[in-house]
Amino acid sequence: MVTLVKTSYRWFALTSALVFSTGASAQQEMPASPVRVDIVKHMQIAPHMWTAGTVISRDDARIAAEVNGRITQIAEVGDFIEQGQLLAVIDDRRLKLQQQEAISNVKSLTTRIGFLKKELARSSQLASSKLTTQTAVDETRSNYEIALSDRDAAQARLALIDDKLDKTHIASPFSGYVTERLKVPGENVSDGTPVVRLVGLDNLEIEASAPLRYVSFIKKGMDIDVKNFDRQTTATLRSLVSIGANESRQFIMRLDFSETGWLPGMPVRVSIPTDAFSERLVVPRDALVLRRDGSYVFRIKDDKTAERVHVTTSIADGPVIAVSGDIKPGDRIVTRGGERLRPGQAVKIISESTEPGK
Repeated sequence: MVTLVKTSYRWFALTSALVFSTGASAQQEMPASPVRVDIVKHMQIAPHMWTAGTVISRDDARIAAEVNGRITQIAEVGDFIEQGQLLAVIDDRRLKLQQQEAISNVKSLTTRIGFLKKELARSSQLASSKLTTQTAVDETRSNYEIALSDRDAAQARLALIDDKLDKTHIASPFSGYVTERLKVPGENVSDGTPVVRLVGLDNLEIEASAPLRYVSFIKKGMDIDVKNFDRQTTATLRSLVSIGANESRQFIMRLDFSETGWLPGMPVRVSIPTDAFSERLVVPRDALVLRRDGSYVFRIKDDKTAERVHVTTSIADGPVIAVSGDIKPGDRIVTRGGERLRPGQAVKIISESTEPGK
């Protein structure tokens, strides 16, 4: 009986050793796992929040009439009007009649000036010969100068009429689409009456608002991430209205961007810092491996094997997150392929970045 027990024990130990040896050998013989690698860096980061914004056009205007009259022609909604092209036309018949009257008045005064000039020369010659009085000469000179002033005034009135005639043809101040007709042909308008709304597409910006308590963390000229559905770009903060309204307690931002294909009225999301920037040790978010017992990253050792390192996370900022633990700047960590890795496993680096999150 004792012999049988000893034999069974020896057989179990031999079997266990064989299994362990086979497992270790299989782990050592596992092929190198392909991974993407990034580096650990110090970076200035801050927590962020996403707030609502809208793409708007800086060329968005209600184009108004500058003379009184009846609309005879106006662009249709949806028409694209080049800069300098006609938006609307106002009836100019009355102004043309006034123009003819003003031209005749200028001609009449010009003729009178010519006559008085000759009369002044003749009376001056007679006065030198003592054939007329100096009073008569002074009176002729006065009439001549009054006629000159009257002609200047008449020419000014003619210039005003010419200017009004030019303004009966309302030209587009910039290229854009007619989005609204505020008047229709046949309606009378006066100086300052809006006629059409014109919106350009070449001078766009983003308007966004955020709670006033975060305004101290926003600075002009800073780069800000912006999302539009599945597209993301970087915009520059151009102007900041840091005074909140009583109702909303929000401040207003205007951001310049260069993304193509975005149109006025599109909704966007704007990322703003909610605290001051501070220097932290950061890794790409994709480097984190989350397990029940905590968060880890895989560091690549000099012998091209993976080493699992426990980290504690804190502030996240876009593609990177601040961490603390047994890592240091310059460490190479896995950003793709870490889920399949085992500690000590060999790796094959297929790409390597020098900027976290890139």
